[in-house]
Amino acid sequence: MCGIAGIINFDRSLISKSMLKAMTDSIAHRGPDGEGFWFTEGVGLGHRRLAIRDLSDAGHQPMQDALNQISITYNGEIYNYDEIRSDLEKETNYLFKSSCDAELLPIGWLTWGEKLFDRIEGMFAIGIWDHRTETLILVRDGIGIKPLFYAQNNASLFFCSEIKGILATKQFPMDIDEGEFHTYLASGYTNPEHSLIKNIKQLEPGTILKVSFDGLHSCRNYWQPVRKADQSIQLDDAVDELEILLSQVINQMLVADVPIGLLQSSGIDSSLIALLTQSEVISYTAQFNEASHDESILAQKIANFTKHPWRAVSVDQASHMINDFYLVSHHVDGQLADSSCFAHFALSREASNHVTVAIAGDGADEIFAGYSTYKASRIAHYTRPIIPKFVAKHLGDWLFKKYGHDERRIPWHEMLMRFLWGVSISEVPHSQWRRLAYPFLLSKLYSPTMYDFLNENPLANYEKVVVDAPGAIFDKCLLADQRIYLPGDMLTKVDRMSMAHGLEIRVPFLDRRIINFASKLPEHLLSPLFGKSKLTLRKILSKHSLLNEVVKGKKKGFNIPLASLLRNQLNPVGEEIIMKNADIFAPFINPDKLREVWREHNDREFNHAYSLWALLIFGSWRMKHI
Repeated sequence: MCGIAGIINFDRSLISKSMLKAMTDSIAHRGPDGEGFWFTEGVGLGHRRLAIRDLSDAGHQPMQDALNQISITYNGEIYNYDEIRSDLEKETNYLFKSSCDAELLPIGWLTWGEKLFDRIEGMFAIGIWDHRTETLILVRDGIGIKPLFYAQNNASLFFCSEIKGILATKQFPMDIDEGEFHTYLASGYTNPEHSLIKNIKQLEPGTILKVSFDGLHSCRNYWQPVRKADQSIQLDDAVDELEILLSQVINQMLVADVPIGLLQSSGIDSSLIALLTQSEVISYTAQFNEASHDESILAQKIANFTKHPWRAVSVDQASHMINDFYLVSHHVDGQLADSSCFAHFALSREASNHVTVAIAGDGADEIFAGYSTYKASRIAHYTRPIIPKFVAKHLGDWLFKKYGHDERRIPWHEMLMRFLWGVSISEVPHSQWRRLAYPFLLSKLYSPTMYDFLNENPLANYEKVVVDAPGAIFDKCLLADQRIYLPGDMLTKVDRMSMAHGLEIRVPFLDRRIINFASKLPEHLLSPLFGKSKLTLRKILSKHSLLNEVVKGKKKGFNIPLASLLRNQLNPVGEEIIMKNADIFAPFINPDKLREVWREHNDREFNHAYSLWALLIFGSWRMKHI
């Protein structure tokens, strides 16, 4: 795991080493074990190394083949390393000089070209310079585990693992994209191909982008998740096959030349990974003072059952929370408002003191249909025609006014309120149920600059995926989460919070082999309408007699007690950013209305925690860059 960067000058002029170094310096946290640069006419590649396999200098990047035809800078892990290396040795007689997976890439590209990425099982973002065709190739893994941003002006194209690397070039102004800001406030993240900054884009998951000196681009998608349910699959067969496959994937992910740990909650996903992890690795669990959000007691029982050493990590101590907030905002570049970043940041920091790699259960909900919204979507599909939108809206409004101050962990009335609002707002309510800020709040907060966006759906891109995807409403919603929510929110969180501390997170449930397996399972084996979700995962745990508290437990999520924190430990953050520096949100947000919303939250009139968190993350980042 590492950080990558690069520049191509279209006029073939020399690359500024100081500019490229500024890019890699900005992402030094991703690779504390070394840096490297490579230059040729009009092209420069940069790299920050986090050494995991073959810790010797043989793994130094950027890396070339023996004839210097191909140069690469690479961030990721190839789990089927042995298989690919063996195939290349048979086909090319190439003598590998290291056991570093990066060495596979130049030879693999020379041998197979773009078909290389059909063979790789892993996570990656790669920059390749092909001297033969004078082409820069940028590639990202199929589900979007590893990030890759790029930006172009008339003279050059720049790419980097994080936005801050492109900003470090000082070639692009901090012009906010109002449409993406609208999406960000509603969902907490931007669309997968964009960022909050107008000229900076993300390479979409599963995409190959080619750039030449004449500035021409070619872009194609080489893989994306699909649904191809096989109704003939039986539950027992699915459970047995999945256990074998998941064990194989986990065993491959346990290969490293550095210490490995587990990120453990009390949920189904991380418990199953712990159960199938035979190595004696340390488990790390987030611990909260607020009992309704704390899972550490049950997590410790699970660790005892699976015989893994266990550590609890306190994440809501006032002594470091304020500083952590500003660090989180910095590492997400102001454009991810998932409040669970906070816990993930503290957990990764502690784990990185002892291990360099950690296995985590992220992605299981999106692959094995763990969210209640998948059931709600089926219910809404049949009930929406008989519930007038205005009735749903008024009922949702009434629930908000009556219970909007409640801060318990997902109380029943909030679930019902969100269901009703979603039905009233959209023909695709699934897209609305995770909203951070609903239309009534945006209409209150927006300045005239944003008024036109009040008539635009901030989640239109998400809804288009739902509408265009094949299959029943269940299949459509599952695919939309895999293509939009997963890379936009969950994987951004996992990457930035772990790499902030030089910690590599590996996610078995997002291995392409697991995704392809799950895509064949019919909905009644994933999330039966009148039963527990993630049925196949629960059945594996039951086979091994894991605690009933886990197997039969309700989904909790990796949440923090945000509403309470904003009034207590994190209150000084809001006072600083909103009460003293609200003008930083101009020209998008009305400062007086924002202060009013902050006061309503502090006075417990309404729980605006998630909307405020999005604004605080953005505001903190903007204060630093303006």
